[in-house]
Amino acid sequence: MIKLEYPFCFLNEYINLERRNKYAAAKVKRDTTFALTLMLKGQPKIETPCGLSYTWTVPNKRRDP
Repeated sequence: MIKLEYPFCFLNEYINLERRNKYAAAKVKRDTTFALTLMLKGQPKIETPCGLSYTWTVPNKRRDP
């Protein structure tokens, strides 16, 4: 099993960013995609179909997951 951790932007923050400036939101998406690509390049190659599971954690209960 491969475990990767990445500090994503929270969804509400990303939606607010999209509403204010679509170019800033596109930059966040592009940077996140690039960072995850770099993280996955160092992992062993998977030849067969695989299952993925996501665990979304929040720092406290005052924030939506």
